Amino acid sequence: MYDNRYLVFKDILYKYKRHINEKSFLKLLEDERCNNLRETIDYLLDKYNYNINSILLSNDYKKMLYLFSKTRFYKFPPLDFFKKITLNLSRKFKLKVFELFTDCCLFRNSIVILNIIKLFGLFENDRQVQKRIYTITNIFYCQPIYCQREEVKRNKNIIKLNHCLYILDENVIEYIPNELKPYFFEHITPQYYKFLKKMKGNFGRKINDFLNPFTLSEGKKEIKSGNKKNTNYYCYLKKKKIDYSPYKKNLDNYYEINSSLSIEERKKLFSLFKESELTYGPSDIQSMFSNNVGNYNSKFYNFFVSHQADIINNVNCFSKFQYVARKYREVIKYYASRGNSDPDYITIIEWLRSTPYNVSFGDEKIAAEAQSAGVIKEGYNYYIKLYQDVKRRFKRALPNHDETYICEKNNKKYLINTKILKGTDPLNMLIGESKYTDCCQKHDDIGRQCLEHASKSLMGGIFVVSLIEKETIKPLTQSWIWINEQELVLDNIEQTTWLKSTPNKQRIIYEELIADAIGKASKDILRKSNAHLKNYIINKSKEYMKINNNHKREVLLKRLNDIKIRQSIKVISVGANYSDIIVKDFFKTKAQRPLYLPKDYPRNGYSDANERYIAAGNENNIKVNVSDDYIEEPIYRDKREIIIKKLKDLDNEELKRVQELYLPMHNKEKLIRNIKNFIVHYKLCLSDYIVLAADWYIIYSNKNKIKYTIVGPPRIKDELPIQAKEIERLKKKILQEKL
Repeated sequence: MYDNRYLVFKDILYKYKRHINEKSFLKLLEDERCNNLRETIDYLLDKYNYNINSILLSNDYKKMLYLFSKTRFYKFPPLDFFKKITLNLSRKFKLKVFELFTDCCLFRNSIVILNIIKLFGLFENDRQVQKRIYTITNIFYCQPIYCQREEVKRNKNIIKLNHCLYILDENVIEYIPNELKPYFFEHITPQYYKFLKKMKGNFGRKINDFLNPFTLSEGKKEIKSGNKKNTNYYCYLKKKKIDYSPYKKNLDNYYEINSSLSIEERKKLFSLFKESELTYGPSDIQSMFSNNVGNYNSKFYNFFVSHQADIINNVNCFSKFQYVARKYREVIKYYASRGNSDPDYITIIEWLRSTPYNVSFGDEKIAAEAQSAGVIKEGYNYYIKLYQDVKRRFKRALPNHDETYICEKNNKKYLINTKILKGTDPLNMLIGESKYTDCCQKHDDIGRQCLEHASKSLMGGIFVVSLIEKETIKPLTQSWIWINEQELVLDNIEQTTWLKSTPNKQRIIYEELIADAIGKASKDILRKSNAHLKNYIINKSKEYMKINNNHKREVLLKRLNDIKIRQSIKVISVGANYSDIIVKDFFKTKAQRPLYLPKDYPRNGYSDANERYIAAGNENNIKVNVSDDYIEEPIYRDKREIIIKKLKDLDNEELKRVQELYLPMHNKEKLIRNIKNFIVHYKLCLSDYIVLAADWYIIYSNKNKIKYTIVGPPRIKDELPIQAKEIERLKKKILQEKL
């Protein structure tokens, strides 16, 4: 690989006539600052099977050359950005625009940056592009941000300090060239002033010409030749000592980022705030822009700018932004023909949601849940396929947990329920949608991998914290929860839309209650899961000791010993990246061991748990290293449920299940889609009852006469004895008229 990388690297240098000796070239080739360029070359080598000629003739290589011509070695964009940018867009690439959105907690994902640039035409060359850049940066960077965090209140920077700032003369602000406006503010810190002065190339020259339009000629200050026009309005920045603080106090003990700060300073301060305190939080921006939301359309750009209040303030509609962008032309055409040429954001959302699903027989209940969750048609088609896996996930390696705690705050007691959702609960896949948490954990967002793992994996699920108030359950937060051997991880803590809309003071109280409940639940899960594991080991040991085949017995006992060691949970941690709750404010011990994602999850898959804090247990109790060869045993299973009701009260999902158990055994081919027709066809009565279990059912008359007993394959192979006992017990009850 090294030789091939060398050849591609050298070809780039040759094309750009960069004269460099062999020693310097080899040093450059291994320089850490060239990582992005090196990764891109390696990607092309792998993609084209190390065929140099194929690489040099490819569009990918042309794209790399276009980007290299604007960035050179050290500023080449990341590989994921390179993969997504089109050849045409790479021709228009502008490094200054790209850098404007990088190095900020809001835009860590380069795909998001690319989509913002595409959608708003920030690489275009029309006369209005600088104005658009200025508008977009103001929307994202110069927004009001409020905070009540104790950490900020205690911070010495809250106290006004004397700082030496550079003040831009107000008389010349209006004469700043449009292309420079995103970089200038009334007050500029010394660090930012140095940043501007160090800018290189043509762009840097323009900035420096504006900062200082004069040059020394024979000891005299003269105006630079290119600055003759509007000379009277050029000025230098004036140094002035003023009372300065990055924060200013607002009403009701809120603290706000000082609006006069430069973009660079504001970027640094963003990282101190909770996502819920940002007008646009990081996961909100990912929800809006992580998918291909379309190319520049001046009408849609103007729509976006003029409908900010609608987009920001309606939590349940925020994540549908990309659909609005994709369908914008279609929806404008629809409403224009009906006399409304400018429908607002909410109207468009409602139009998207009103598009009916294609609902199959038996899926009516899940379709209603999806509709209630705010899923639009495209999403429903995805979820209904995923649901086939969800409803069959009867066992997992993830512990079962459902406990309610009394938590106290300000002399008031609250009932807080913590639960790991059952494996078959459809909420596992819908929890990220707009009705619930409206986070990135959706089918069309960056958290899709997490969603699928929570819905299908034997090692993953969803952990929910709810407030119980007057017998009403109000979900507060959810977390993607997963296990890798001895560590159980809540990937982060996502607030529900209900909690996000709660007044700030009450929300802070709820956050403390949530953290308290998670801490209590984590201790309970540790204790109960290890007790369950102990019983599992004892029972399985007795079972295996009865096996006559020595070799088979030894293999099974060895596996059982691995389960005993590796599935004994020693620590439960909570991910802190992009969490809606500042995890470190409540859990003080930071995890030191590296993050081990679940084994059935992509190694480079999305996660918020790179930084995490300990909720229960101790990392020092982990005595073995994670083994990729070890696959967790699913030792926990959903409870087998039995329902008893009149036949006429069966819904379509239950009716379909009844027939799916019956038909394979009787060589029938067609489902009957109406309960009355079903009753007539099988010569039953409306008053007949059914006992419907996981994998069998009994139909009996109101006189306790059994008409049908249908037994299907057990839902899990080893549950055949359990199935037989259930049937025997229920038959006895029916015949004894005890049901």
